[in-house]
Amino acid sequence: MLYLMEEGLEGASLKKKSFANCNYISFPLAPCVPTNINGNLDCVSNAAWITWSVSDRASSYYVWAESAGVAHNSTCTSANSPCSLPDLKCGTLYNIRVTAQNAHCNSTPSATYQLTTGTFSVSWQCA
Repeated sequence: MLYLMEEGLEGASLKKKSFANCNYISFPLAPCVPTNINGNLDCVSNAAWITWSVSDRASSYYVWAESAGVAHNSTCTSANSPCSLPDLKCGTLYNIRVTAQNAHCNSTPSATYQLTTGTFSVSWQCA
């Protein structure tokens, strides 16, 4: 049984309609938005490991970092959490977001997670 909304002079009413030879269309669902974004710096490789909570209906994830001041971006794709963002610049604030993907469509981006990379300093000790 299919219900149709019909509107007339008296207002809207719900009518039952029966359709014998109908083809039903199913719409694929987008993955849920990734949540609980977190990051850990790997100072040796200038990378950041980004983690998130698994999203329903997701088969992969796309992670991107946009620098706030310097024109530098970094991305990674992964089937699961975590994902390593490579080649980050020292002393830079990055805005990081995660999108869940499946064969049909993408989720909306996650809330922004901010991460600031460390600065590199060399100190010499003379005897």
